[in-house]
Amino acid sequence: MFEAISSLIYQEDWKMQCWRERYGSRRFWIVLGPQEGVVDQIRDISTGPDIPSIELASFFYVVGSWLPVINKDSFEEALTALNEKLLPIYKNGVWQSAVHDALARIIEVSDNSYGLARAVRENDDALLAPNL
Repeated sequence: MFEAISSLIYQEDWKMQCWRERYGSRRFWIVLGPQEGVVDQIRDISTGPDIPSIELASFFYVVGSWLPVINKDSFEEALTALNEKLLPIYKNGVWQSAVHDALARIIEVSDNSYGLARAVRENDDALLAPNL
């Protein structure tokens, strides 16, 4: 049913987490990544202090929209949308490697302030979509 998500989890040993936003509409986030610790830290930033949390959400909506991250009103809608987003690219090794690099870089530059926003303004290569 969720071909892309299932393949990344079962064949590539990727990890997936889902959580709800702290404020507002309490929408669902789903993140897929190649390492459990990295996905844990992305969740921690998202649910942590306001500035980095807001910066991360803004990043995922614009510059980081190519990443295996989705935010929707319901869990089912989020799973479906993420799978559809991934179908054209999930088997691509360049994309998979770029996801790893981008998620790791987000963690590196997140500093409980505007570190991610600064890295985006500076066009940090690790955060940009790969040329596929």
